[in-house]
Amino acid sequence: MSEKQIITANHLQNGLNVYYVESADSVTWDQDSAAASQFDKEEIEEALHRAAESEKNNVVVGIYAIAADDDSAREKIRAQGPSIKYGHEVN
Repeated sequence: MSEKQIITANHLQNGLNVYYVESADSVTWDQDSAAASQFDKEEIEEALHRAAESEKNNVVVGIYAIAADDDSAREKIRAQGPSIKYGHEVN
């Protein structure tokens, strides 16, 4: 596995998993993991703190870091979107 890490979360408007993209003048969340900013293990904690501002502003929830090349079962399931329809009642 890669030493590089990316940050992921769930978007509050649609429930989809998104990835943290940081540039010099903005922060965004993208559905494409290839667009995610990559961080070394020495940088990831500070990047998580910056990403947490989006959680405070009710943009995303459940922020955490994963290996940039994570192909675990959990991440494969998340990549396909919510396992139930978002915003609908479950019987």
